[in-house]
Amino acid sequence: MPKAKSGKVELLNVIKQFDGIKAVDNLNLTIEDGSYCCLVGPSGCGKTTILRMIAGHEFPTTGRIMIGGEDVTGLAPVERGTAMMFQNYALFPHLKILDNVAFHLKMRGVAKAARQKRAGEMLERVQLGHLASRLPAELSGGQQQRVALARSLITNPRVLLLDEPLSALDEFLRLQMRGELKQLRKSLDITFVHVTHTQPEALALADRIVVMDHGLIEQVGRPEDIFNFPKSPYVAKFMGGQNVLYGSVDAVDPGDQNRITVVQESGNKLSAGVGENRFKRGDPIKLSVRRDKVHILTDGQAESAECGFTNQITGQVAGIEYQGSYVKITLDCNGKEQFVINAPDAVFFKRPVDLGDHVAAGWPPDETIVLHGDKDSSSADMAAG
Repeated sequence: MPKAKSGKVELLNVIKQFDGIKAVDNLNLTIEDGSYCCLVGPSGCGKTTILRMIAGHEFPTTGRIMIGGEDVTGLAPVERGTAMMFQNYALFPHLKILDNVAFHLKMRGVAKAARQKRAGEMLERVQLGHLASRLPAELSGGQQQRVALARSLITNPRVLLLDEPLSALDEFLRLQMRGELKQLRKSLDITFVHVTHTQPEALALADRIVVMDHGLIEQVGRPEDIFNFPKSPYVAKFMGGQNVLYGSVDAVDPGDQNRITVVQESGNKLSAGVGENRFKRGDPIKLSVRRDKVHILTDGQAESAECGFTNQITGQVAGIEYQGSYVKITLDCNGKEQFVINAPDAVFFKRPVDLGDHVAAGWPPDETIVLHGDKDSSSADMAAG
């Protein structure tokens, strides 16, 4: 397939209102040509509205949308060089697979032989050439998804838009299709914009993640940066894998202005590095630590500074969930926000804990991240799991 024109997407000061309510609020976003960008966030955050505006199925209330440097704000979908793959696949039940894939070319007046040849090539690309004469109802969910993908790609778009494309598949097929989508993006060298509410899906697929809430962008970055260095409690909670801790600055190390001591409401004290940020005694502060960096401590470790796990928290075991490679242990800490440890399965089963046990958990101070911003939405709590 020849390289299409640039698929760089720019949204400039975009606002979208429905009945006076802002679904997208003064959004500025650049998606580079040839990248795989995932828009992620809870239901109602505006991510699908953004996708539909890029496609031309919705128009901004104000602002502009650029594709490849061209202003496409008022253009119809067919004039934009985009293709959209819908969540429900939208296949025609009465048409054979070959004709489903060729449908867009038929609407553009392409001769039957030419469009069927092109459709056959696209089916071969998604490994379904041998099923060209079947009807959609005769295919599995994963096969139907590949047909929808082939139909979206047949027009040689510069931007492929995917609206929750994996949500209807079982876990095995989701994992398989994630790998195929990444390989397809690389081979086609076009821009993919993928909407999902599933954090592992975004982390696995994207080279750029946009975390959204209530029509606003909360953070944009590489998957590893979004996961390891969330900027706010909202992002830390929504993307999962992090514990969020609250307190106030108790002291600033006089010998190292980058090192502070934080005291929690319970009186528990934690140490954290703050980088270039500056705090003074009494400032409220929010911290996070990755769940897999936390260790259940023995009595000896809890009392010793030599183990390195000097940031500690205590609580009662409120939940234990075996996850295969790790065990998720949930602590109830003085009735406040729950604290989670993802312990390697071998470590847990060597020295297991039980529901109701009172335990100490610890981690190295350098694993503690300082968070910024006031956003601490309950929707993130529900989504993180």
